[in-house]
Amino acid sequence: MNFKLLLTILLYITSIFSFENTVNEEILFNDTSSVIDINKLADTSIRDPSEKKGTNIGGSIIAASIISANREFVKKPKLYNTFLNNLLIGSLELDSRLFNQTKVYGNLEADLNPSIDSTAKYEVFLRELFFDFNFNKQVYFRVGKQVLEWGRCYFWNPTDLINIERKTFLEKIGFREGVLGTKFHIPFGINGNIYGFLDLQKAMRLDSIALSLKAEYLIKGSEMALSFWTRRGKPLVFGYDVSTRILGIDVTGELTVANGNIMPKIATNDSIIYLEQTQKNLIPKVSIGIRRDFDLMGFHNAITVELEGFYNGEGYKENVFIDSTKYYSNEFINGSVIQILFTKSEYLLFKGLYDANYHSKYYAAIFLGVNRFIVSDLTFNLNGIMNIYQKCGIISLTLGYTTIGNVYLGATLISNIGPDKTEYTFLNQSIGLRLVANVRF
Repeated sequence: MNFKLLLTILLYITSIFSFENTVNEEILFNDTSSVIDINKLADTSIRDPSEKKGTNIGGSIIAASIISANREFVKKPKLYNTFLNNLLIGSLELDSRLFNQTKVYGNLEADLNPSIDSTAKYEVFLRELFFDFNFNKQVYFRVGKQVLEWGRCYFWNPTDLINIERKTFLEKIGFREGVLGTKFHIPFGINGNIYGFLDLQKAMRLDSIALSLKAEYLIKGSEMALSFWTRRGKPLVFGYDVSTRILGIDVTGELTVANGNIMPKIATNDSIIYLEQTQKNLIPKVSIGIRRDFDLMGFHNAITVELEGFYNGEGYKENVFIDSTKYYSNEFINGSVIQILFTKSEYLLFKGLYDANYHSKYYAAIFLGVNRFIVSDLTFNLNGIMNIYQKCGIISLTLGYTTIGNVYLGATLISNIGPDKTEYTFLNQSIGLRLVANVRF
């Protein structure tokens, strides 16, 4: 299996859809647009009389139960081979609109996760807090802690080196963590935009601020962008992304090339395990996605099918999870150097270097959604992801129902497939069920 074969498979699937015109991270269980309408950015010296100030306070409450079973449960279906985790998450959102498209937004989240000894653990997170302003409606700024839309593809976004939390295969229960910084946007008519982001997260000196720039342009109905990312001590990353439509199919793609590994990788020398940083080697990453919507029983775009593939030049060739050999590592703890024994997978987790769905070199995913399933308020989603090299994956099936009172009720069945000690089974995961009730106010 190589990248050319993966690309051939995706293009073959594209051809199938193009001629069909009728309807035809609890690491895995508990995973707990850059395009702006140019008409909204048109310069005017007269204030819109309909523009009004206002402040809204809202939020949501999410109650979830996550039931999971290990791989022994399949052989011996006993309750001691199962696990239960209950979550209660509340968020409070502030949205204040001022004159001249000035906006203030904040999202405060409180999580309750009872521990095994039945004592409650409360955690409070400031997920986002930012304000928007502009200079004469020609340059737009967003300052503060924010979650950005950066990248074209649905799931894998190699050009997104900004956000702290990546998109998770299983929808996160709660909100994503924002990154502290300043985003700016300069529009150039209907054919171009320039975006930039100054990343202040963990910046202790001026030269440790990360910078992302993106020039977006429109050519014959296709949106494209060239970008680059840089941070002191890290390789330069150049990117390209595109969004277009071919024979009724939406096609998206992202490509990055870096002169070295962004994250260090584990390496061994005899009985020693350590981290190494590859430099001066060109490392590509490519994601390609195709999407098509279908009508169903008179409803427009009721079915959505999305296929996506990812080649990660920075990924591991070997399966580090299957190696049970113990290696020595010299760790500096409490002012002393202590020698600790690790397997490769233990060391990967200890150093915080396991990046779910970005660990190996080849991945593929499918996302199938039905907006009106049997009744108008019921949704159905069938999703699958696969680590091609390790021959493992996750399949999820979700039924969601939204009541008249704006209460969402959802149930998700999850199955981890593949041999033992792979990316999606190394924690001995087998099957799971997530029950979620969510109300917005």
